[in-house]
Amino acid sequence: MRHQHVALIGGSGFIGSHLVNALVDLGHNVRLATRRRSNAAHLTLLPIDVIECDVHDPVQLAAFVEQADAVVNLVGILQGRRGETGEPYGPEFAKAHVELPRKIAAACEAKSARRLLHMSAIGADSGGPSMYLPRAATARK
Repeated sequence: MRHQHVALIGGSGFIGSHLVNALVDLGHNVRLATRRRSNAAHLTLLPIDVIECDVHDPVQLAAFVEQADAVVNLVGILQGRRGETGEPYGPEFAKAHVELPRKIAAACEAKSARRLLHMSAIGADSGGPSMYLPRAATARK
C-alpha cells in the first residue's frame, strides 16, 4: 500500500477526526501529533499513536515526521490578534499559518517524507472581518 505510514499534525479537530477514521479504515498506520494528549482523547480508542509533541520545535517535529510516507498538516486557527500597521495578520496567525507550514516542509524534506498535504484557508482576505474567513463569503450573508 502506498503511503502506509501517515503522520497527522493538527488532527484532533473536526476534519482531522474524520480523516483519522478514514485512514484507519483504509488500513494505514497513523500517528497523530497533539499539544495535549487529552485533546485527542476521543481518538485514543482507534489503533493509532497519539503523541504529545511541540510541532513548533524543529527537533520534535523532525522526530515526529521521521519514517512517515505521508504527512498531513491540518493545523489552523480561526482568529488571533490583528497585525501591526501594514501587516495583514497578527503573530498567532503567522505562527500557525506561515511559520509552521515552513517548518513542516523543511522537516519533511530533511526526513525524506514522500508526500505532504497542507490544508489551508484558500481565499482568505487580509481585509476581511476574520483572518480566516474571506470577505466575499461574509458579504453573501
